Amino acid sequence: MRLKISEIIFAIRSNFWFIPAILSLIAIAAAFVFVEADLWIARGAYDAYIPSLQMPVESARLVLSTIAGSMITVASLVFSLTLVALTLVSQQLGPRALLHFMDDRPTQIVLGLFIATFLFALVVLTRLDDEVIRGQVPGMAVIAAVALSVVALGTVIHFIHHIATRIQADVLIAELGGDFRSAAETFVSRGQAEDAFADDAERENLLEQFEEGKCYAVALESSGYLLRFDTDAMCRLAQQHELVLRVEERPGAFVLAGHPLLTAISGKDAEIEDNTLSQFRNQLSVGSRRTPQSSIEFDLKALVEVALRALSPGINDPYTAAACIDRLADGIRVLMARETEQRVTRDEDGKVRIIHMPEPFERNLSLAFDAIIKAGGDHAIILSKLAEVLSQLRGAACYLHQEEAITEQLDRVVAMARRKGFSRAQQEEIYAFADLEPPLAGFENSSET
Repeated sequence: MRLKISEIIFAIRSNFWFIPAILSLIAIAAAFVFVEADLWIARGAYDAYIPSLQMPVESARLVLSTIAGSMITVASLVFSLTLVALTLVSQQLGPRALLHFMDDRPTQIVLGLFIATFLFALVVLTRLDDEVIRGQVPGMAVIAAVALSVVALGTVIHFIHHIATRIQADVLIAELGGDFRSAAETFVSRGQAEDAFADDAERENLLEQFEEGKCYAVALESSGYLLRFDTDAMCRLAQQHELVLRVEERPGAFVLAGHPLLTAISGKDAEIEDNTLSQFRNQLSVGSRRTPQSSIEFDLKALVEVALRALSPGINDPYTAAACIDRLADGIRVLMARETEQRVTRDEDGKVRIIHMPEPFERNLSLAFDAIIKAGGDHAIILSKLAEVLSQLRGAACYLHQEEAITEQLDRVVAMARRKGFSRAQQEEIYAFADLEPPLAGFENSSET
């Protein structure tokens, strides 16, 4: 149930029409309320205190028609500007960055406000003739429409400024980096909520059961991306049926139909019914695309994609790629707090019920920097930035294997710089970040890049 709720929330947040639809419904309801309020005021003889109620019908009709026409025109302009921004972002920074524009609240509110004002004026205009027949011009509704139009037009300046700011590479990279850092913090906290094996004997005993015992696979009926699974519900089910589960795929992976996502064994050597396996299958969330909620890889690869596009010959913007490297290093620094060893989830009695996949630090480090090192080999700026952030990460390493993995990446950067034959100053800078002495030979023949 929680998985379904989270999927609905994500669908609402990434839906460009949700907020405009809500504002439109509110505007339609408000139009009827204002018209009825005008009638109530007329019946109560309060019109002497509200001079606007004496507005001629032709003036009211003209005002409402003007508001409705101008609002729909400006709404079309806003849509056009938004589509242009989306096109630029998709071409320059990659399609994964589009999700940030789809989830942009100010843009949704501006669009919704213009459409809501248009609908408000249109509904009041349709009720105008009926009210005139009854001897009452809905002056308050007309004034409300004018006020809404003033507010809506005032947001145009803010909208243009907002779009001009958001399409800047540094601003979007900062947002992507913030999302990656938040995802990394969630990833680390989830790992801290899980337990480690009590000792090597417990680990070997459980793994031996999976190797020698009768295993039952929980697979998907159709292919798709594994978004997430409800660990708490799975643990309760496993405790109820006296089972131990082993997770075979990490969230975010594309899984073919029939491929096992979970492997289950019975602690009582009993047969596991298909109905029980179906209950576990219901705790898995599968979709047609990856989402930021599925794994940290989505936000990590979004930054890598921006960096690779910036380093492409068509764009050739190494400074944008350097900004991506800074944000990647910030997220990787957070990931260092999570231990690499395999984690487990225990039930209330302390028994292991779920064995999770190991999450090696080396894998995330490789995803972050391997492609950038290869694509940025011709740019001394990129190799220097990589050497700088990697040296800082190496100094902040929490475990020996992290330091070794980072050192390996540094060696690749230095080897790339040596092959490319950069200038002496450029090579000295890269070697200094890597804490290495630059070779004396080769500088005389090196060329500037």
